[in-house]
Amino acid sequence: MTTASSREALRSASKELTLMSLQIQDSNRYTQDYWRGVAQGLTTAAQHLGGVSDSEEDDE
Repeated sequence: MTTASSREALRSASKELTLMSLQIQDSNRYTQDYWRGVAQGLTTAAQHLGGVSDSEEDDE
């Protein structure tokens, strides 16, 4: 897997997990915070792989 494809896979997973965290409607705040943390971790990993900022993602 190339760095670019790894970065894209991480960004895609991060976006999916962020959407999942927003869809959790139960009162379990810990679960929501956990998945947001996972998504943020994946976003950070993608940024370290390619130096991609949020503003660069929006331009695609």
